[in-house]
Amino acid sequence: FPSHDIILDALQILSEDKIKANVTLVIPTYPIKMFHWVKIRVESLRLLNQINISLVHELTETELESRICNSDAVALPSRSEGFGFAIAEACQMGALVITTQEGSISEVVSGKYIQIEFPKAQLLAKALITSQRGEYSTSEIRYFSIKEMIDGYENLFKSFE
Repeated sequence: FPSHDIILDALQILSEDKIKANVTLVIPTYPIKMFHWVKIRVESLRLLNQINISLVHELTETELESRICNSDAVALPSRSEGFGFAIAEACQMGALVITTQEGSISEVVSGKYIQIEFPKAQLLAKALITSQRGEYSTSEIRYFSIKEMIDGYENLFKSFE
């Protein structure tokens, strides 16, 4: 599964430490096996009464943008990432992004962010607590145009000639 296990394990750690949080997980309903696995984990976390979790899916672009812009933080702890579109978009919307340093993420993260070295639940839990204290790194927001991406891919392919 992408990184849902890392997020859910981090929420488990926060719950065990008696830290309360309101969390929205934006996940697709497919593959169905992953969706059911996440639902079961969410139900077990709800029993601990520390973490209020809501699952949402199939959001319109406007709904997704609104949720991102109105959140305290967006956690995207990827294990690997090609370009990192979701991360770049969240950064460009001004969200505080919590992510790893895997793949190309360090190249696209900007604005307000916390980067954890590895995709580990303990590190994510610590970063979530740090974000609640208002502690994070900042940089100028980077914007990526289609032309810039095409040029980058062309240069990459030309390097193989």
